[in-house]
Amino acid sequence: MMAAHVDISAWTKKVRQVQKDVPAGLIQALDEAEEEVYDAMIRNLSGSVTGEMPVPQVSRELVASAFHRRVTPFVREVGTRAPHGVYVHYGTRSMTPRPYLAEAVSSRRQAIFNKMRAALKRAVEGGA
Repeated sequence: MMAAHVDISAWTKKVRQVQKDVPAGLIQALDEAEEEVYDAMIRNLSGSVTGEMPVPQVSRELVASAFHRRVTPFVREVGTRAPHGVYVHYGTRSMTPRPYLAEAVSSRRQAIFNKMRAALKRAVEGGA
């Protein structure tokens, strides 16, 4: 009789470890991304020439209403609670749009992806 013995016990152990490490690494990466997007949004609201970024300090209420929070382990929320924030962001018939939040996200997008990629790589390679 001829037989081949295949032992995947080390592989299954590795898979279990990766399944544990990936969520923790991604949560940490999302926490850092949330802070970075929030900080970029606050910088964009710091004041400048009308119609340009950063947004002129239209009201202290807009900056004071800025927030960021963890909605679920894998969902973050960054924004402002001021009712006029949407008008500043998207503009009106008489006001140029100043997308302070969209710019904050787009300026950090690649860094966020890189953080998540690094977290996944650390988990797979065993350095989480």
